[in-house]
Amino acid sequence: MVELDRQSVSHGYMPPEVIRYDLQIAQMIPEGEAIVASHDKAKARVWSEKLNSIQTARNKAIEKSTAIAMAKSNATPHPWSNAKPDPCLSPMGKNICSSSPAQQNGVNYTVGPGGLGATVGGISVGPGGLGGVIGGQ
Repeated sequence: MVELDRQSVSHGYMPPEVIRYDLQIAQMIPEGEAIVASHDKAKARVWSEKLNSIQTARNKAIEKSTAIAMAKSNATPHPWSNAKPDPCLSPMGKNICSSSPAQQNGVNYTVGPGGLGATVGGISVGPGGLGGVIGGQ
């Protein structure tokens, strides 16, 4: 982990203080192994709290560095980043929740190279605009 983080720091992906936290964690590992072998719950609790505080400080350093990098690049979160996929759309964009391609009382969604489209009662709305089936056929 330390070596990977050193590479990340050298490329500017992580702040330099991450290495200090990594080394502290590495020094704690043998002590933690000894505590596990001894089954000493009191020492384990103290050790665990110390490890958690180091990991929390490490994570905060990374978060701060990431926030600064985002501000410098004028990055904003993608508006759809928390969106859930539609369970009725197959990976190819086919509506798998309905049996007929164009239900008169439902909405069928499709996704294609042009973007998202929908069919409502025989009228199609897609990236190219409105389309429809004349006479319901």
